[in-house]
Amino acid sequence: MPVCAAAVPCQHRARSRPETTRRPPLDSHDRLQNQQSTGHHPPRHKNSDAPRFFFFLLDPIRGSIRLSRSKKHRFLIKSMARLDLERRYAFYAAYHSNPANVLVHVVCVWPILLTAMLPLRYAPPLPLLRFYCPLCRQYLPVQLGFPVAVALGVFYALMDRRAGTAAAVLCVAGWGAGNLLADAAGLWTFRDAWRPLLTAQVVLWSAQFFAHAFFEKRRPALVDSPVQAVVTAPLFVFIEVLHRLFGYEPTPGFYKRVQARVAAMHNGPPVPEKKEEEEEKERVSKAAEEESSEKDS
Repeated sequence: MPVCAAAVPCQHRARSRPETTRRPPLDSHDRLQNQQSTGHHPPRHKNSDAPRFFFFLLDPIRGSIRLSRSKKHRFLIKSMARLDLERRYAFYAAYHSNPANVLVHVVCVWPILLTAMLPLRYAPPLPLLRFYCPLCRQYLPVQLGFPVAVALGVFYALMDRRAGTAAAVLCVAGWGAGNLLADAAGLWTFRDAWRPLLTAQVVLWSAQFFAHAFFEKRRPALVDSPVQAVVTAPLFVFIEVLHRLFGYEPTPGFYKRVQARVAAMHNGPPVPEKKEEEEEKERVSKAAEEESSEKDS
């Protein structure tokens, strides 16, 4: 009687199959030889190292793009940037309230920044970077001061989109104008330029210290926060000029909030109402005790 194939146990059917030996994995040298001989490049496995590395680099960008699409995230980013600008500007405004002191800083702050960046033109140029100059009609090397001016401009633009972008353009343009003025004055080497640059720095800083001592009657912000006073002062002076001339504000009600912060810095935090009531009750009780003691005497 013929036996059905389905009735054969699984073990017999597995034994009847020919045993296949698994090929050992190819190393990188053998795989490269096979690709060169056949001309076929197999697709890279999705668990390989290179895609994993690139996805690792792209995941923060993709995540930030997904988060920035939500209105709540965009609102949080804008509010954080606004509060940071308000805090920094309030710190600067607390040290510059006198009109004469403000005028001195308007005149001196930007020249201090540009003359501080000008020695970078004498540093060795950046390797493998060239730009085409339409006036010279040739490719010129990129000096170290140019990326520094661009980075500072990007920082200003991140703090305030409108005034910061204008300040960034002014910063890069001032760097280029400083180079042209140095070439016109014959300052070809650092040995020729260090004396006039040092003199300009001493005169400009002395004028600001004089204004703080005689007009503001308060020590400069450089003493409490030197980095913030030097880096962000050009942007704040620029915003101050725009506000005085055109009534510019980074956000609606910006200067009211800044004035409230400055008042809190000068006068300290507001006293709670409960403490004021308690102090009044103590004063009344002390006055009553003094009156009773005088009557008894």
